[in-house]
Amino acid sequence: MYRHFLQRFQSGCSSRLISMAPVMRERSINHAQLLGRIGNDVKVKEYDDGKTRCFFSVATDESYTRKNPDGSDSPEVLTTWHNIMASNSNLVKFLSSYVSKGSRVLINGKLRSYRVNNEDGTYVKKSYVLATDVIQLQSPRSDQQQQQHHDEEPVSIDYAGQHDGNPDKL
Repeated sequence: MYRHFLQRFQSGCSSRLISMAPVMRERSINHAQLLGRIGNDVKVKEYDDGKTRCFFSVATDESYTRKNPDGSDSPEVLTTWHNIMASNSNLVKFLSSYVSKGSRVLINGKLRSYRVNNEDGTYVKKSYVLATDVIQLQSPRSDQQQQQHHDEEPVSIDYAGQHDGNPDKL
C-alpha cells in the first residue's frame, strides 16, 4: 500500500514527504476539528471523584446543490449534530461561563466511542468528540435567526445515564 502511495506521488513530491513514509506507517492520528454552532446550553456535571465535565452539541452544515426533475438547481443544506464532552477543568469553566446556545465555535479534540446496552440486550456503539480546545468565534444569534437556520432539535447528551458516567473508562 505504501509502495503504491510512493510510486503514485513520487513525481513532483518533495523528498521530505517520501522520507516520512516509514514514520507514517507506525503512527496514527485521532483528531477532530469542528466549526459550527452550539445546539444547546452547556450542561455541567460534577462526579463523585470531584471531576467536572460538560456536555453540549454542535451543529455543522454542508451546502450542496440538488438537481430537480425539471433540470433546475435548488440549494440544500445538510445539518449534522455532534455530541461534545470537555473534561479539562479550565475548559469546563470557560464553556460554562462564556458559551451558550447559538455561539459559533471552533472545536479541536479527539474522537471517542463507547458501547451502550439497549433494553433488548444488544450493544450500540455511540461516539462523541472529547474537546481539548474550544475557540468562541461569535456570540449567539438572535432567536429568530436561529429558528430560521435549524429546523432540528439537538440530540440529548446524557452520558452519565448510559454507562458508569465516565466515557474515558470504556
